[in-house]
Parts: sequence; C-alpha cells; structure tokens
Amino acid sequence: MKAINQREHELLFAAIKRIAMMGNCQELVPLLDSEERNLIAHFQEYRSLLAELSVCITAYEAIHHRLKVEVLGPALRKARKQNMLLGSSNVPLL
Repeated sequence: MKAINQREHELLFAAIKRIAMMGNCQELVPLLDSEERNLIAHFQEYRSLLAELSVCITAYEAIHHRLKVEVLGPALRKARKQNMLLGSSNVPLL
C-alpha cells in the first residue's frame, strides 16, 4: 500500500476539468462529474484518516517515551544498582 500523492490527485483533477470543458466530449460530462465527486470525497476521507493517524502516532510516541523514561529507566537503574551490590555482572536489559 502506498500513500496517495497530492500532486497526482491535482493533476488528475485538472485533467478531468479540461476534458469536461472540451466541446466534443459532452457525453462524458455526467460520468466525469460523478467520478470527480467520488475522487474529491475519497481524497477528503484519506486526508481525514491521515489526520487521525497522526494523532494516534503522537499519542503512541508520548506513551512510549513516558514508559521508557519514567518507568523502565528507573527500574533498570534500580536493578543495575542492586546487581552491582550483589556482585552480579552488568548485563544491559535494553
């Protein structure tokens, strides 16, 4: 799966407009209008989903960072300190 290229979307949209304006292609106008609406609707949905995904990624990254820094970091430091006091080897866990 690949991202929808906005430049390609705009070029296709412009091509639809040019064809619709040509006098010798009037029989295509209803089809082009329908496809143009579909194209616009799907591109808007795509952009909306990307915005939602961006929010999800930002939230995940915040949780990931907080977990590493506030939970795992202190726990690992405590474990290393205890291992050092017990004379165990210092094997990194992360």
